[in-house]
Amino acid sequence: LVPGGRALVALVNTPNEGARSIVRMGANLGGQPFDWPTQARMRDLFERAGFRVEDQRRVFRIPAGMLLPPVVTVGVRDR
Repeated sequence: LVPGGRALVALVNTPNEGARSIVRMGANLGGQPFDWPTQARMRDLFERAGFRVEDQRRVFRIPAGMLLPPVVTVGVRDR
């Protein structure tokens, strides 16, 4: 993206590192490894990639999204 451009990522975020570890372990045991980061981890990933995080908010959907609602992270490209 050009400086000032925005990136939006909607991804299920686990509520804390403990839940993240449990989900990741279960996924690995099931043969389908994936990682759902916490909201803080998403912020860190955006910032390390050169984005300033403008907003993060949960998007509640019924029914499945109530248990682990996705979080939309909006980042603005600084450089």
